Amino acid sequence: MLTVLALALPARASAQSACPPDNSEARDVAGMFLVDPAFQEERQTSGTTLVDPSHLRVLNDAQDAAVCSRLWSGITVAEYRSAPWLPVFYTADGFYFIAVVKGPIEQTRLRVENGAIKGEMYLVPFSVLDQAFTVRLDTAL
Repeated sequence: MLTVLALALPARASAQSACPPDNSEARDVAGMFLVDPAFQEERQTSGTTLVDPSHLRVLNDAQDAAVCSRLWSGITVAEYRSAPWLPVFYTADGFYFIAVVKGPIEQTRLRVENGAIKGEMYLVPFSVLDQAFTVRLDTAL
């Protein structure tokens, strides 16, 4: 249940934490999905064309533990559930976003130039679900 973008994600934070921590790479992936013209077709397919990137919020244990547990169950590729992969869960305007980046983050060299992702590349698993947890876009989670 994941759409692959040219980026990367982190693994599950700990056994005690339902929601993985935020990181800049995963946030960049989610933000690029919401604004980059290269993903316009995917936004239309997933129904997220009107999602405001400024509303993107990382899920946290205090408010979203049950949602995070449900999203973890949607990651079916075992290797994406642990290091060096780092999944992060976001919500905005009635949708959930799962971005899985590859750590350690310091070694990742990604940048956007003229609307294209450049640098050290690897495919980033990415998914979009609606509030009913229906998969709207999936890139192999």
